[in-house]
Amino acid sequence: MVCGFGIMLSSKLKTLVGFYAPIITNTLCLQCHGKPGSDIKPKVLASLKDLYPNDMAKGYDANQVRGLWSIDFKDEHQAK
Repeated sequence: MVCGFGIMLSSKLKTLVGFYAPIITNTLCLQCHGKPGSDIKPKVLASLKDLYPNDMAKGYDANQVRGLWSIDFKDEHQAK
């Protein structure tokens, strides 16, 4: 389930519609961003270390807010 909200910004030239929703971790996320040794399998952890040696995005739990989706687009119906 995605819970989010939208806003509309308008001027005489154009109207923008924005949608914003939190990025909440789930069990799928934890396969790469969970706790090494329990959520992340050793083979996956080795691949992550090889591909992203400086990555620190690990140790997360389920249902944590880790960011925000921000989608803005021009409202074609209002802009004309």
